[in-house]
Amino acid sequence: MQSSWQQPQVRSVPVWTYKSHSRRWPSRRATCYSSKTLQLVRERGEPVIIDDVLSSTTLSVTLGELMGIRSLALLPLVTALGVIGFIAAPRSIPYHWVTNDVRLGLALAAQSATAIENARLFNILQQHNRRIEVLNAMAQLLSTLPDPNQHLELVLTRIAEIMDLDAGIVLLLDQNTGSLTLVAHCGLPRVVSLDLYDLPLRPLYEIACLVATTRESLLTCCEENSGRIKHEPLQAIGFSDLMAVPLQAGKTILGVLLVGSHSPRGLRDEDLALFTTIGQQLGLTLKNAQLLRSATEMDALREADRLKSGFIAAVSHDLRSPLTAIRASVESLLDRREIQLAWEQDHLLHNIAGQTSRLGRLVDQLLDLSRIEAGVLSLDLDWTELPVLIADTLAKFEELNNGCQVERDTAADLPLHYVDPDRLIQVLWNLLENANKYASPHSPIKVEAKWTGTEVLIGVADRGPGIPAGEHEKIFQHFYRLDRDYRAHTQGSGLGLAICRGIVQAHGGRIWVEDRPDGGSI
Repeated sequence: MQSSWQQPQVRSVPVWTYKSHSRRWPSRRATCYSSKTLQLVRERGEPVIIDDVLSSTTLSVTLGELMGIRSLALLPLVTALGVIGFIAAPRSIPYHWVTNDVRLGLALAAQSATAIENARLFNILQQHNRRIEVLNAMAQLLSTLPDPNQHLELVLTRIAEIMDLDAGIVLLLDQNTGSLTLVAHCGLPRVVSLDLYDLPLRPLYEIACLVATTRESLLTCCEENSGRIKHEPLQAIGFSDLMAVPLQAGKTILGVLLVGSHSPRGLRDEDLALFTTIGQQLGLTLKNAQLLRSATEMDALREADRLKSGFIAAVSHDLRSPLTAIRASVESLLDRREIQLAWEQDHLLHNIAGQTSRLGRLVDQLLDLSRIEAGVLSLDLDWTELPVLIADTLAKFEELNNGCQVERDTAADLPLHYVDPDRLIQVLWNLLENANKYASPHSPIKVEAKWTGTEVLIGVADRGPGIPAGEHEKIFQHFYRLDRDYRAHTQGSGLGLAICRGIVQAHGGRIWVEDRPDGGSI
């Protein structure tokens, strides 16, 4: 494209794009083309061609002379989201833009718009991936500490390292008096007095009080024209940029976490959002520790367990695997410099869509597990014919899994049961997927259902490698997976059987695993 554009002999081809969530052009130089000219490009998505500024009403003659422009072509950058910017091709002498010039320019603009959107998508994925990595690092740290209150300086130091900042303090709120107390600090000068009501810590204390009162995170700085709240007294303690977030568990404020840098770091809203999540993580952990220390009643123990389960679900490392696959596909789209074949692009896009669906399923599983652990799993109970439900589920499973053979042994005398049919299908489907995953090649899966006189017994059996006797109970714990699954890189979140047990127990039933005499499990 560069050689094709040497014919018009343009001086340069600058590119401008809109700022995210803004309808303004980001550069003052861009506005020199006049709001009327930019409005034509923005609203119509069509090129603006000016052969001679002196005979055009679109661009001011004064502006043209000021910028040394006599001829101009503005080519819109158009994507599925609309016009995201434009390419400007100015000339210092009058020039008649022929059809081929415009076509070549529009082709260049189309390729540029695609590249810009792909880069933006890649940047979003990188930010999301970094967020997951940071939260996982914090989860691993907090889960190894028996009582985080006794190791807050270690936690604070690690947070500052993860956020690539220099110093910080932790203030805890006295629930009786409402006052904040300094409990941990790192990176402060040794000569600084730790009295919150005296300089130089008083500005930090005032910011912490504001955050605790408003329950909102805050980003401040010491520089002019930063677009942030300016707080000059921060310089007295050596801070340039500072973030402050509430330590919150539910509706309870436990304290305030502040971290900052000694030099300008250009902190953004994305950094504040990530730091806010870390504050929520630490708040939940502190709340959990408080409940464990004061767990003299059953209600307190249940609340602590609920918070722990919510904490684990929120930072599950299994969310990273689909993101990695999505990132790899996007990188393949971005790295290929030559024109890709349509089927190659379709394959990569289908991979992105499939991994997004997988990510959605993981989130649904986490939500189900959280509801089960909190005891709020809702059931839509109805009288159900179990033989029909089982037969329909098996038929659908065989249809979606070509080559899978399922043997049926369903008793004809199964009575009507008052269950949630959708939840029961969810359990049966999960057991079938597990059996199909681990079954030996070409070996059938056997499903049996019989009436014992007091209860219905449903079994799903396979001829796979089986489950070690010492792990028959552990496999129903959430996130638990067998060592061989890790070694073989077998896909799975470790949530399925935990959810199955929760659903079965919510119906008043029980679920377990047994070894089959000739190999496999049931």
